[in-house]
Amino acid sequence: RRTRAEYLRTHPICEDEAGCIQVATEVHHLDGQGPKGEHGHSAFNLQALCKPHHDSLTSHLQPGGWNA
Repeated sequence: RRTRAEYLRTHPICEDEAGCIQVATEVHHLDGQGPKGEHGHSAFNLQALCKPHHDSLTSHLQPGGWNA
């Protein structure tokens, strides 16, 4: 939780590639392994996103989407 809070404090705007300017409320782990992965707390593995972009991105990573 500390890593998430610190990352959002230093990256307050969504870092989506489309150039979103919404407030970031979620931290995405680029390796898809979450906070317990090998690089879970490494800044290079994190991406600040607004909730819609995070939900959209992670739903594509889940087999069958969120409803699976």
